[in-house]
Amino acid sequence: MKKIAWTLVFCMALSPVCLAESSALDRFTGGISQAWGALMDMAGEAGESISEWVDESGVAQWAENTVNDLTAWAQENGLTDWAQNTLTALDTWFDESGLKEWTSKTAGEFQAFVEENRPAVEAWLAQAGEDVRAAWDTLTDADHHTPKRCNRPTRP
Repeated sequence: MKKIAWTLVFCMALSPVCLAESSALDRFTGGISQAWGALMDMAGEAGESISEWVDESGVAQWAENTVNDLTAWAQENGLTDWAQNTLTALDTWFDESGLKEWTSKTAGEFQAFVEENRPAVEAWLAQAGEDVRAAWDTLTDADHHTPKRCNRPTRP
């Protein structure tokens, strides 16, 4: 599953910018939806199997007891207060250092760039969609993985 996700990211990151068509953008979003749906189905099936095992094996009860014990220990030793104070200090530092303002400003600049360059961005997304669709088709095409199609010599 990681290989599929990295392939999709790689294809999107290296797609060239070209003229966009709304149908290409539709194909892109359709391809992403299909890929995401397949990944979610696989994750859902794996999650169900793991959930059944966790319940049947007693791991769920053990984890719940362990969390309760750790929570009580953290409170008794002042770690809960320390964690809250640390988070408050980090939040204050983020505000005072200018990072909060910089993050907001950068997000606004990026949004403006996208709006100003909408045709190029849509073209890039369309090309990325075609690349993702091609990668998905390659990954799911059993015939593509034969030695003949992979340009590998066949064994006698």
